[in-house]
Amino acid sequence: MLVTITTFFQPMLISVPSAAPQGVAYSRPTTPTEVTFTWNAVPCAYLNGAFVNYVYRLEDARNTPISSAEVTDTSVTLNIDTDIDNHFRVAVVNNYGTGPYSDVVVVPGCKYFVIYDNVHFL
Repeated sequence: MLVTITTFFQPMLISVPSAAPQGVAYSRPTTPTEVTFTWNAVPCAYLNGAFVNYVYRLEDARNTPISSAEVTDTSVTLNIDTDIDNHFRVAVVNNYGTGPYSDVVVVPGCKYFVIYDNVHFL
């Protein structure tokens, strides 16, 4: 008896990741200046190579960099400046380079409204 075995495989595109992390969100676990950002891992089908890490960028409203770093987990806790709007985005990195960044998540700064002798100060 002759048995034929056929193997099917899907070729993997070898390049930078083709998708950005999704589900980016933030929470304030303990203090107003401490913010934890979380995101969903990029599915393997979009990695296009071996996972290396994630890279995040924290910027002000004019896209001026505040901080950036590489992390291997799907979350990071940062201390932020509460006087400005903080913009956060993250990308996945494989052994061929950095993929697209996620949509920006904005952590609004605090706006102080003080009433003093019936005069409003912003």
